[in-house]
Formats: sequence, C-alpha cells, structure tokens
Amino acid sequence: MFWANADLMGLPLIAAGATHIGTGWDRKQRCVDPDSHKPLDAEGGTWLGMVTLDRAMAAVSEAVATQLEVQAPRLAAQTLPPNGQVPAAGGARVRHHIEVLANAVQDLLSLSAGNERSRHLLDTMYGRARRLIDWVEQDTTADQLAENWIATYERALDRWRADEGWPL
Repeated sequence: MFWANADLMGLPLIAAGATHIGTGWDRKQRCVDPDSHKPLDAEGGTWLGMVTLDRAMAAVSEAVATQLEVQAPRLAAQTLPPNGQVPAAGGARVRHHIEVLANAVQDLLSLSAGNERSRHLLDTMYGRARRLIDWVEQDTTADQLAENWIATYERALDRWRADEGWPL
C-alpha cells in the first residue's frame, strides 16, 4: 500500500501496514494545503529553507540548523548526518530529507506491521526523537518541535492501539 505526500507524518501509516509513503515535503505536493495555491516568491518558495533533523523526525529553519551546527556540534552530528553540517540548499537538502525519511521507513519495515511496529514507533523512534528535540530546543531558538512534529501522532497511535486492544 502506498500513501502519497504523507512524509514524516505518515510513519504511523507504515506502522499500520503501508509499505511506502511519499515525501510531500514541498508544500506544492500537498494539494490540500491552501498555501500551495499562492504565487511563489522570488526564490521559489520557502520549503528549501527547512532542514530535516535525522532521528528527531522534525524539520527546522536553516537558521536553527546552523545554530545547532555551531553551538552543539555533537548533537548536530546525530541529527545532521553524514558530517554534522547543514546540507546545502537545493538537491543536497532534498536528498538529505529523503534519506532521513527512507531510513525511518526501513526501520519500521524491519518489524511486523501492527502491534510490533506501532510499539517500536512510539517507544523507540518517537522516544528518541523527543530526547533529541529537547536537546535541540535547549541549544537553539527552536521551540514547540515535539508538539508540532510528534505529539499528535503519538496520541493517534495510542488511540489506535487502544482501539485494537493492544497493551499501552
């Protein structure tokens, strides 16, 4: 099963049994986003200004990613692989994002769909992401990353697990 344009928000779909998710990182790919129908600015939109943080399952502005690189190089090495540096804009940044998403999907696909994947996503992947996000927020001007990128999906997974009668 394939879900288009779900991006990192589609990881619960992988837990439920989807085998593929599309990026949707560029707002223009998400037809339900009203901002996708506005004219582009001179630089071609703002989506390339975002930098995906590996294993934190969140994206931050280029300014925040640069703060991370300068102020917390050890944390940057965990969230901005392969070299702990902000990927260059354009193709390099897109490739970095797709690699982060592909690694997360592969991690989930290594487990059985359903209870096993959902538990791994909640406990291991989102747990690790929350720890990394806390550190990112301590070392940069970023805030609300967990609420914006993870909390809604944790609540949805908890609800699904409860509806399925799985232990929480």
